[in-house]
Amino acid sequence: KVETQSQEFGKFAEIKNTIKPPEEDEEDLEEKEYISRPIKIKTSAEKFSHVIVKDPPFYNKKNRKEPYRISNFMEYADITKEQNIEIDINYYLEVTMTICVWFINEDEKYQPLSSHKIMQLKNSDKKEKHIDTYSQRQAKKWLTKYVKALN
Repeated sequence: KVETQSQEFGKFAEIKNTIKPPEEDEEDLEEKEYISRPIKIKTSAEKFSHVIVKDPPFYNKKNRKEPYRISNFMEYADITKEQNIEIDINYYLEVTMTICVWFINEDEKYQPLSSHKIMQLKNSDKKEKHIDTYSQRQAKKWLTKYVKALN
């Protein structure tokens, strides 16, 4: 079943108490473009919807790629809808997958075998961290295969 952009939009809109200010390192043109948008700026007490949108990576004035920050890709929900901006579905799928992995990684089949080198560690804190990392990786691997098999 194919969903329309507005149906997708409704699924992924989130309520937050934040607004997206222009980044200091963005080009002057981008800042002016952001500021010149005909939108009502929300007060800090107002709640509003925002979504994560697909945009090209950010580059600073020295033409170096900036690290990925989710705040750089937040947009007001109403602006996204009006301007038909593409929502980053992969971001939402990754978040959903991570939550699912947290639920399933305690299952015995994702735990290392007693013969695994992790189980030989003496330091219990270090051992627990490694077991957790291992089980999350295994659960994510299984879940990824499962989702791909659904297609």
